[in-house]
Amino acid sequence: MPKILSKFLIKVLILAGFFLFAESSFAAVIFRDNFEYAVGREDSSAASLFVSQGGWSYVKTYQSGATGSCGYLYTTPSVPGYIGSFPGASSARVLAVEARPASGTGCPVPPGFPGAQTDVYLQLGSETGPDTTIPENGWIQFWVYSNYYGNELSTYASRNKFLYPCPGTYPCTNGKWLWMTGSGGCNDPSVSGSNRDQFICIESPTANRSNASDDAWRWRLGQNLNTDTKIRANTWTLVKLHIDTSGSQGRYEAWLKTVSGSWVKVSEYIGGVTPSFTWSVTPGGQRLLRMPTVINYNDSWQYMDDFVIAQTEADLPTYGSGSSDTTPPAAPTGLSVN
Repeated sequence: MPKILSKFLIKVLILAGFFLFAESSFAAVIFRDNFEYAVGREDSSAASLFVSQGGWSYVKTYQSGATGSCGYLYTTPSVPGYIGSFPGASSARVLAVEARPASGTGCPVPPGFPGAQTDVYLQLGSETGPDTTIPENGWIQFWVYSNYYGNELSTYASRNKFLYPCPGTYPCTNGKWLWMTGSGGCNDPSVSGSNRDQFICIESPTANRSNASDDAWRWRLGQNLNTDTKIRANTWTLVKLHIDTSGSQGRYEAWLKTVSGSWVKVSEYIGGVTPSFTWSVTPGGQRLLRMPTVINYNDSWQYMDDFVIAQTEADLPTYGSGSSDTTPPAAPTGLSVN
């Protein structure tokens, strides 16, 4: 084989290998939004911009005419009181989730509730679509920041719906799980703390903690490994969730991490393995996801960066102490072989 042809084939093989590696590295990322596009708080086209620029399927937010939403969704290049770079991958903007159930316009109080609720969300998937929007065995990760500064004095009720998936139609009467945040969480016995901070938890109507203090807590899965670590005010926190409903018994795991800290596993519930716990599930994924939906009673301002849904943990982006994304780069374009 001529020497010049041999060099050409080597370069071609190297490039082919790189493209195959890049393709396989990103194949299991189902959805990712880093919110690097402009959506204004007063922009009436906000909902359509989240769909066209962020890849969401449907959006409900006050400035786009959803008067009963009691909240705003928009992107912003700054957070009041926060100094420093955002934690996402080369991030210049973040998602703002402004919940105004206490002071918003047109926020009725539901019968039997002590206060109003939001109905504001980004939606992924549809009620009639495939049940792969949230895979039956999948991972979710995002950065979140709760602001307590100036006019943005965020406080939280005991529990709020934050990730609300459904395998069918809303209101979701056949839901497999509902992920929540709040000042009380699902800890049993309840762990007290500041209403500026948030625990995380998951609820499922088929989960059963037989050692719960009463029936109201059997299906609520709080931070059973660590309650000292939580989403604290004015602190960027990376949330990582693993939820597996692919078999006859469900599995839920959750970790939290600050920008300069290490991962802390705060929850682990494995049906039939975790003592005194079973979680019977019908195998399958979810058709759609709404985020955050219902935030109860109190006004709050939360900011999010780099929201990801993936098939495997290995496909989630990772971040160094400087918050730089260490996910493998996308395949290059415009290359030529000389």
